[in-house]
Amino acid sequence: MKYHASVIIVNWHSEGDVVACAALLHASTPKLRLQVIVVDNATLGQHEYAALNANPHIETLIRTYVNVGFGQACNRGVAAASSDNVIFVNPDVRVGPGVVDTLLAVLETDVNVGCVGIRHNNTDGSLQWSTDSLPNPYAELFHLTPLSHVPFIQKLGRRFVRRWSDHDRDADVGWVNGACFAMRRADFQALNGFSASFFLFAEELDLCRRVHERGQLVRYVAQPAIVHSLGGSFGHGRASEYRLALLHQGMLRYFNAASERRSYAIYREGSRPIGATMLALSVLLSSVERLSGKKFPARVWSAFTCGEHGLLGGDAVLAWWRLLCIRRESTVVL
Repeated sequence: MKYHASVIIVNWHSEGDVVACAALLHASTPKLRLQVIVVDNATLGQHEYAALNANPHIETLIRTYVNVGFGQACNRGVAAASSDNVIFVNPDVRVGPGVVDTLLAVLETDVNVGCVGIRHNNTDGSLQWSTDSLPNPYAELFHLTPLSHVPFIQKLGRRFVRRWSDHDRDADVGWVNGACFAMRRADFQALNGFSASFFLFAEELDLCRRVHERGQLVRYVAQPAIVHSLGGSFGHGRASEYRLALLHQGMLRYFNAASERRSYAIYREGSRPIGATMLALSVLLSSVERLSGKKFPARVWSAFTCGEHGLLGGDAVLAWWRLLCIRRESTVVL
């Protein structure tokens, strides 16, 4: 059977989201034939595997038996793809009508485009960070501070720190959000796929950087939009405590992979005093809560944890402690 696109979904403790995502993909593209490939990162038991394997919306199910990380799981999915085009979709993404058609249309009409992404919205309809120029260490350090998550400061800094204003128009950009993007299979394989040096986070930044180095464009499309429940898989166990540290580690690996020694040194050394300060402030806030018996609003904790949701009190303290302890070479088993 000839498929218009092979869709790669990586599962990590998110079987319900996988089923919903796959069903909506097929429902939103009635005129296209999709090969939905699910790669399970060592989470499915025998019964869960059998149920997913029998799902009519999933054409191929692959098991890794150990958690190989997001990028390597995607690489295994692409190896099983039959279509000339591959689309990477997170389980917590909901794809509506026109999304797949739009992504494929860009690849088919512009041979200079090596990667195409699309606008991401939060579940409440608000904009989610979907594209930007390639990272620089100063912007990433600013992102570690509460100031970057204060609405007033965001409005002042949009044109200087993060290019939020660019989300309203199609453009050739530095990178696109890895929760939903498309490439030609041949282009992806020519780049050897996602780098094995990344476990989780920043692998799409590195991939987009290499697309540029190959002489191709990264295209962002402003409409239509997908809905992304940010961090849906991190509700499992204590994974949320590691998310901040893994984001930080991803940036360390990005600057290292880009051979930007000065940028790597600036980010690595600058993150240490910021992390220590945020750890101390989180301990202080948590202590005030215990002594007063009153909880700070969730939005306060979110501002103190780089916009993360659900990291309250002691969880926020642990998250910053893990960020300070993690190193570029650290192996985290989730």
